[in-house]
Amino acid sequence: MINKEKEYIFDGPFAEYCSMYVDYKKGMGYKFQTSSYYRLRQIDNYFKKYELKQQLLTQKMVDDYVSRRGNESPKTQHQRMSTIRQFALFMNTLGFNFYIFPQTEFVKKINDYVPYIFTHE
Repeated sequence: MINKEKEYIFDGPFAEYCSMYVDYKKGMGYKFQTSSYYRLRQIDNYFKKYELKQQLLTQKMVDDYVSRRGNESPKTQHQRMSTIRQFALFMNTLGFNFYIFPQTEFVKKINDYVPYIFTHE
């Protein structure tokens, strides 16, 4: 049988904890799919620029990370907010003091899908 398990490689300031987070989520029964991996790796890579001396996320750092970029969709920004929030909650369970982005501040995802209804008229 072929092992379809993807090996997750992180190399930023939170590399060790990102791997632990993946195991934690899987242990809780979540399917950690490729898109989740890329969002988590995006977090790890983004904070390389801060050259952190200790494991820390401040409100300013998180606000910078979740701010809207160019003409991205609200859904993309919402996913970033959700991922950083979940990661910070996980880190705080390990004893860190990460800023947790408030769920009340999430951008609203816009569903602009309009179905076309076929009728006899």
